[in-house]
Amino acid sequence: MHGLRAIVTTLLVVFAALCTTLIVLATIWLIANFNVDRILTVVGILISATGLLFALVIHSRRRR
Repeated sequence: MHGLRAIVTTLLVVFAALCTTLIVLATIWLIANFNVDRILTVVGILISATGLLFALVIHSRRRR
């Protein structure tokens, strides 16, 4: 069980790092190509990814 937990934790850390990278790249892209539709799309994706990450963290903490 500890091995599975370590794998899930590693995946969550990698996912958080990828999300951070995407936030930086999306910000640079939005500054270069300002468009309201694009901004709303990126914000929606970021909110969804953040919600998924928090749900996974909360789910893993409740199982202790």
